[in-house]
Amino acid sequence: MAKITIGKNGLAKLGVNPLLWYVDGVKVYQSSTMDLYPIQFSICELPPYLRTRNIVVCGLWCDTGKPLMNTLLKPFVDAICDIQQKGGLVWKHPVTGKQHRSFVNAPVACGNAPCRADMQALMRHNAKHACNTCEQKLKRFL
Repeated sequence: MAKITIGKNGLAKLGVNPLLWYVDGVKVYQSSTMDLYPIQFSICELPPYLRTRNIVVCGLWCDTGKPLMNTLLKPFVDAICDIQQKGGLVWKHPVTGKQHRSFVNAPVACGNAPCRADMQALMRHNAKHACNTCEQKLKRFL
């Protein structure tokens, strides 16, 4: 994987830009039946002060129920694959005007326990066989 270098203005120059992406479900408001599931990403190689200021919302689901993760994530995955197949993104530096080519990948996903279980097509965290690394049955201690 190529290393990204950051210029004085904080813009990535060349290479592969890994994305850290998040999916999480929230209620629109407390007594609402509507759920909101945004897909957000940030570029891992940016310095922390720029990474937190440049979080991109690239997908949004709003409905009365949970989305099927394949339906929610397909446009995001297709866009990443499309960038790779077309040979990266060509962009022009805003200061120098020089053209660059950058690639992206999305190796790291983040989400709370219920959403992570949905993304991995596993049982929820409170199910009888909820552990995703072993086959231990859930024991209740109440």
